[in-house]
Amino acid sequence: MLKIRVDHLVELQKLDFEISSILKDAFELEKKPKASEKSLLKKLEGMKKERIHLTKTLDSLIVKRYERLKGNKSDSNAVVPVIKAVCQGCFIGVSTSTYAEIQRKDVAANCDHCGRFIYYQAAS
Repeated sequence: MLKIRVDHLVELQKLDFEISSILKDAFELEKKPKASEKSLLKKLEGMKKERIHLTKTLDSLIVKRYERLKGNKSDSNAVVPVIKAVCQGCFIGVSTSTYAEIQRKDVAANCDHCGRFIYYQAAS
């Protein structure tokens, strides 16, 4: 089993949401001055470089799976926490062994039901 770095996957998903938000804002550029356009494009370029760097820290198979999951899920969450042994993507309980594994280590696993990357998050 590949060791999947939770922090890198969560950061990758966060970057993807931010990039998506900026791209949505790009549709509003016609209403904004050109200075805003340049600022937005510069920010987007920096985020894309950060994303490329982040994906290089992950195994290529993990990145491919992440991309596929991100595209398949309607809410675009490919990485979700498990709280009280329940996947927060599909809201179905994960197996006892998977739950124990993600509790012990700072690694992600895959939900047996929806296939998303899952990681342990303590209930608040």
